[in-house]
Amino acid sequence: PDLEILFGGEIRRPESGDDKKLRLGITSEYEIDLWGRIRSGIEAERYRARATHADYQTAALSLSAEVVRTWYQLMEARNQLDLFEHQIETNQQVLSLIRARFGSGQIRSVDILRQRQLLESTREQKIATESRIQVLEHQLAVLLGRPPQDGIEYAYRPLPDLPPLPNTGLPAELVQRRPDVQKAYRLLQATDRDLAVAISNRYPRLSLTAS
Repeated sequence: PDLEILFGGEIRRPESGDDKKLRLGITSEYEIDLWGRIRSGIEAERYRARATHADYQTAALSLSAEVVRTWYQLMEARNQLDLFEHQIETNQQVLSLIRARFGSGQIRSVDILRQRQLLESTREQKIATESRIQVLEHQLAVLLGRPPQDGIEYAYRPLPDLPPLPNTGLPAELVQRRPDVQKAYRLLQATDRDLAVAISNRYPRLSLTAS
C-alpha cells in the first residue's frame, strides 16, 4: 500500500485577532492485484537480480581463469630462465674447450666465432625472459588488486601435476551451468514476466483508497 501523510500550519494576524489553522491528513491507497500485474512485475525484477548475479559469477570466473593463466605463464618463464642460465654456463664451458683446441691447432677460428654467437644469442634470450617475468609479475599484481610497484610474493616451484578431469556430466548439463547462459535464460524469463505485465495493463484496475 501507498501511504501519504500531509501536515501544514497557518497563522494569520489580522486586526481582529490571530487566526490559527492546523491541517493533518493521512491518505492510503492499495491496489488489488486482480490480474497478476504486480506479481509479474516482482517476478521480473527477481529474474533480473538473478541475471545480475550470473554476471558477477561470470566476472569472478574470468578473473580466476586469468590469474591462473598468468601464474602458469610466470612459472613457465621462470623455468625457461633457469634453463637459459644453465645453457649459458654450458656454452661458456664449450667455448673454453674450443679455445683450448684452437690453441693446439685442432679447429678453425670460425668455430670459436660460431660458439660466441651462440653464447650471445642465449644471453639475449635470457634478458628477454627476465623482461617477460617482470611484465607477468606486474600483470599478476594488477589481477590481484595490488600496486605493481610493490611487487608480489609467490612460491616458485615447478609446475604442479594436473588433477583428473572433473565429472561434468552431459554436454547439455555443462552448458546450462555456464553463468552467461544462465544470465540469458534469466533475462528471457524476466522479459516473459514483462509481457505478462503489459497484458495485465489492458484490464481495469481496482484500488482501495482511504483518507
